[in-house]
Amino acid sequence: MSKIKRIRAIIENNARMMLPVEYDKALIGLHYKDDQIIPVYTYLSLIEAHMDYYNVTEEKALNYIEDNVTPNSAFIIVDDTGV
Repeated sequence: MSKIKRIRAIIENNARMMLPVEYDKALIGLHYKDDQIIPVYTYLSLIEAHMDYYNVTEEKALNYIEDNVTPNSAFIIVDDTGV
């Protein structure tokens, strides 16, 4: 079983919110906080996954991720932009 499949199985078995499978290439791990398991994603990979799946420009993908994913406390987004 791949790392991503193991992570997805853990989250699904614990009834936690996670992004759809289209974003799995950005899924890098889990964060355990109290009794919660929070999925951890990388920022750049989320944008790339969104661009690939929805066939949109980088700017549209960035706006979508910024507006809909990063504000959600159910996910941890690691900033891997190097800025």
